[in-house]
Amino acid sequence: MLTKGWKVVKAHNHSSAVQNFHTGLVFYRKGTWTKPRYDCGPLTIFKTIEAAKFFVSALSRPEQSKELDLTILHCVYEPSNLESVWCNGFTFKTPIEELERLNNCIIKGCVALADAIMPLE
Repeated sequence: MLTKGWKVVKAHNHSSAVQNFHTGLVFYRKGTWTKPRYDCGPLTIFKTIEAAKFFVSALSRPEQSKELDLTILHCVYEPSNLESVWCNGFTFKTPIEELERLNNCIIKGCVALADAIMPLE
C-alpha cells in the first residue's frame, strides 16, 4: 500500500541529505522509484511536512560544520517491514528510534522506513 511522505534531499543533485557515501548513496528523481542499493536499506522518509521542515532547520543551524542546500520532495513510498537501517560493510544496524534522536532534530514518531520512494515533484 502506497503512503505519502516527504524526503529531505540535497537541492543540487537530489541525493539524500544524510547518507553513507561509500555504499548507500541514492538519488531521487520525479516519477521514478528509488530503492536502496544492494545490501543496504531500507530508505528513510518523513511522515509529515512539519517534521521534514524541522529536520531541515536543525541541519541548517550555524554550528553545523558546513551549510547545506536542502529541499523537501513530496513523495509516495512503499512502507518497509524492517525496523532498522543498515549499509553493506557495517556490522551495526540503526534502529528507527535512534534515527529519531539523530542530532535531536527529528520529531519522534515522524520517520518511516521505506522499501521504495517515488518523488511526485
